[in-house]
Amino acid sequence: MAAEVARLGLFIHSVAIRPSNVEKSLWFYKTVLGLQETMHVKEDSFEIWLLGYPVVNGSQRERTTIELINSAVEPVAAHKFPPRPGFLKLALGVRDMSAFVAHIRQFDVRIVKDVDATAGLDEVGSLIGLETQTQGRNETFLEMVKSVVFIQDPDGNYIELVPEP
Repeated sequence: MAAEVARLGLFIHSVAIRPSNVEKSLWFYKTVLGLQETMHVKEDSFEIWLLGYPVVNGSQRERTTIELINSAVEPVAAHKFPPRPGFLKLALGVRDMSAFVAHIRQFDVRIVKDVDATAGLDEVGSLIGLETQTQGRNETFLEMVKSVVFIQDPDGNYIELVPEP
């Protein structure tokens, strides 16, 4: 079934985030993560910014965008669910992790978990519902996150930086 769907050319188009401070989030996603504004829509009651990376090899995965949505109207759906369900993290592929980590260190960005670090593992684990350090660790989880970095955007949303070949 998955192979059949993949042949249809499906890919993740965008992830939408409603920031508490659009200016801070625009700065973070453009300056720290290097996204470019590809579209800006401004209407009476809302604004949407589409941010993405330039397409390098024409790959569909490189066309994924982040939407920052600012609305004068309080969204009803945002408050219908209990606190646990919902957005957990955004994951970005990084080709040169050490260079990118050096880049983000120039800014006041919280690095929750660094490459090969054990600091921050409890926080990252609790994000997905694993035990804390005092309760024991899931060895599979430790191996999975060894080479990744977790940071947070201005609203505290988790961003996972995954090494890409």
